[in-house]
Amino acid sequence: MPRMRNVARSLIGYRANAGTCDTCELRLDCTTSKTGRQILRHFDEEYVDRVKG
Repeated sequence: MPRMRNVARSLIGYRANAGTCDTCELRLDCTTSKTGRQILRHFDEEYVDRVKG
């Protein structure tokens, strides 16, 4: 579920809960953040992913 929207930059931000990342065995390969991983995606990135697939 999106945590933030930046309309000016056309971005949607997603953030995993810190507890989720802390228990994940892949955490060290994924993030070093103590507050959980954050991912920013462009509004149209889902469409681009579908076209590429």
